[in-house]
Amino acid sequence: MTVKVGVWIFFLVVCDVFAHPIPDIPVRTNFQNNQLSIQIEVDLRCLSDDPNGSPYVLKSDLEKWSDSKKGETLMQVLSYAQQRIQFHLHPKGLQHRKWEARYIKLGGETLVENNDVVVVALEFQIAINEPDLSYSVHSTRDNTLSVEVINMNNGKVIPRQVSLFPGEKSYDWALQYVVD
Repeated sequence: MTVKVGVWIFFLVVCDVFAHPIPDIPVRTNFQNNQLSIQIEVDLRCLSDDPNGSPYVLKSDLEKWSDSKKGETLMQVLSYAQQRIQFHLHPKGLQHRKWEARYIKLGGETLVENNDVVVVALEFQIAINEPDLSYSVHSTRDNTLSVEVINMNNGKVIPRQVSLFPGEKSYDWALQYVVD
C-alpha cells in the first residue's frame, strides 16, 4: 500500500513539474509625455485549440520558422487580440489603431537564450491631448482567457491591477491625472 501511495505522489509531482500554466493575456499601459502606450503580450499557445496542453514556443523553435510562417503567425496573433480585447477612450469610443507586432521573451524582454519562451508583443500609442478623457479595456465574449491590465504612469506601476474575464469591462481610468 505504501509503495502505491509513493508511486502516485511521484506521478503527481512529475506532472506538476512539467505542466504549463494556463496563459493569461497581459495588457500593459504606460502614460508618459501625453502619450498612452499600450502593449498586449500574447502567448503563442493561445492560438492552439488547447492552450493549457500545448508546449511553449522557444527561441530555438522560432529560429527554425520561415519568414513566411513568422509573418503569418504575427497576423494570426493580431487577429486573435483584436477579436478579444478592445480599448475605449471616452467619450471618443472604441479605438482602432495600427498595431506594431514583434516577437519577444515572455515577460517583455528581448529574446536571448535558446530556451527563452517566445510571445508576441502588439503595441500602439495614442496622443492624449484632452484631460477630460477616460480610458477602459474590454475583454470580449469571444475571449476564453483572462486579461490582466497593468497600468503605469511614467514607467511606474499604478497599484490598481485589474483581471478581466470574458465579457467584462475595466473601470474607467481618468486621464486628467496623467496628462502633463
